[in-house]
Amino acid sequence: MSPTLVILLIFFVGPLVILLVYSFYRYVPGGTMEKTFTLQNYQDFLTDPFNLGVLWNTVKLGFIVTIVDVVLGLPVAYSLARMRNRTARAVLYALLLVPLMSSVVVRSYGWMVLLAPQGLVNESLLSLGVIKEPLTLLYRPTGTAIALSAVLLPF
Repeated sequence: MSPTLVILLIFFVGPLVILLVYSFYRYVPGGTMEKTFTLQNYQDFLTDPFNLGVLWNTVKLGFIVTIVDVVLGLPVAYSLARMRNRTARAVLYALLLVPLMSSVVVRSYGWMVLLAPQGLVNESLLSLGVIKEPLTLLYRPTGTAIALSAVLLPF
């Protein structure tokens, strides 16, 4: 486990520590950083209403996606863990991992096609008579939550 831990520390924790240190430096117009300790960056961020709105929307979206993925993923994970038939379990694991074999960009683009005003979701709901006019899902929090939940669910 030591080599993996070292790699994680170097390539994951290391950059985060560097970013944290830089966050306390003072920015000098012209693109340089002055190596003096300051909390002004955090004060500026936390007092700007725009930044607080973006932060709130990000946390809210993350919470929604987490809840959806737990609700959908936990029964599947529990069923797989309790499954006795090894062949069926292997097939289901393979089916779970298939989405990970395609690029996140391709999967995200697929969701854009599905959630578009003339996409499969709206066309299906319209043809079933569930809705009278297409829903605006694309580039909205609802569509983003649906796509993120689907993209992150295999994890």
